[in-house]
Parts: sequence; structure tokens; C-alpha cells
Amino acid sequence: MESEPSLTNFEVIEKCFDPQKHDYLFGCGGGMKRKDFKESNSAYVKRIEIELKETQEENRMLKISLQEHESILEKLEDIVMQVLGNTSHTSNNELDEV
Repeated sequence: MESEPSLTNFEVIEKCFDPQKHDYLFGCGGGMKRKDFKESNSAYVKRIEIELKETQEENRMLKISLQEHESILEKLEDIVMQVLGNTSHTSNNELDEV
């Protein structure tokens, strides 16, 4: 949209995503439907809290998995360094003997 800097945010969105429907608001993460605003506050808050807890649990599980993978990678790196260390040591001794 650098070619037309005078465009408003709304006009930029319409150029990129076609004209917007009035029952759907575009934004980060998709959008909110009109029913989200009609829902009672307590029901909406409960639903959002459940989604938050699910996301936090998923995040926790991903962090554990990442730590496990990092630990395995460190062990593999140690093994590779030991093998390479033994190989280079052997290679140097063989060269000295020749």
C-alpha cells in the first residue's frame, strides 16, 4: 500500500481482503462474530478462560517437549564430539607413524 499512502486502514483491509461483511470483524487471529457480542458477559468470560487454560496447557506441554529434545540433542552432540575426537586423534597418530 506504499503506492497509495492516503488510504485509511479500512480501505487497505478491503483492498487486501475484499469488502468486509458487517457480521464479521477482521483482526489479528481471525475475527469476532456478532454472536460473540450478543453472548452474556459471564458465558463469554468462561469460554475465554477455558480457551486460555487449554492454550496454557498446550504451551506447558510444548515447553516440556522442547526441553526433552534439547536434552537429547546435547547427548547426541557429546557422542559426536567423542567420536570425532577419537577419529582425529587416531588420524593424527597414523600420520605420525608414516
